[in-house]
Amino acid sequence: FGIILSGAFGICATLSRGSVSAANAGGSLVILFGALFGGLLVPQDQLGWKWGWASALSPFRWSFEALVSNEFEGVGSIFRLSTKIGTKVAKTELLSGDQILSCFGYDGKLLPLDLSL
Repeated sequence: FGIILSGAFGICATLSRGSVSAANAGGSLVILFGALFGGLLVPQDQLGWKWGWASALSPFRWSFEALVSNEFEGVGSIFRLSTKIGTKVAKTELLSGDQILSCFGYDGKLLPLDLSL
């Protein structure tokens, strides 16, 4: 919902420029900044205090945090992360949903706040 809302807002805001290409570029920039400050590209705890305000204002952050918290909060140790490096596959031990949330810098106990915003 946050992605659709932000994209629509960006296109509506740039339609006053009179060109469809400018509206699409503006909508893309809104989505890019929303994804950057929403936690999709950079975890919340790595943004630091200089950019934390932009994250707090981003509707992407609140919708993505609510989605991730709803999926992972309170889930037992059933997740295993893996990656392929060359021909070898590296795997982690089993991770709980709360450990996955901490990787993104989220707290699952804030789900009611995320849903209200």
